Amino acid sequence: MDKEYQNEPFVTQRIKESVAKDFRRFCKVRSQSQTMTLERMLFFFKQNDIEPDNEICTDLRKLESKLLKRINAVISIIKNVERTQTLPTLSILQALFEGAGTEEKRKKPLLIEKNRKSDTLDDGIRQWKEE
Repeated sequence: MDKEYQNEPFVTQRIKESVAKDFRRFCKVRSQSQTMTLERMLFFFKQNDIEPDNEICTDLRKLESKLLKRINAVISIIKNVERTQTLPTLSILQALFEGAGTEEKRKKPLLIEKNRKSDTLDDGIRQWKEE
């Protein structure tokens, strides 16, 4: 017996025998009492705002179209984030790791004499002869 409904009395419903047998089989498959099964079925219909006469197929198509629109919106947001934030950051990191700008450092001399005059070859020969 269900603990929630332990103090409530039983009430009978008048339904056809074949329907009652199907319902009992359904309850056994679910391993629930008939009360709990019926309550969950009613809750499902109320929560999802579904009428037993309505076709679920049309509701599912509407739901699918709404979901696809939401998914497309999320995809566009992710693409925008990639373009504006992720890709520039990635290119900066790649430039740092690849050593961009090291070629310029290699071309520049490490030590530069500031006071020495730029001598030509002829000036160097003259100085050597004078010594």
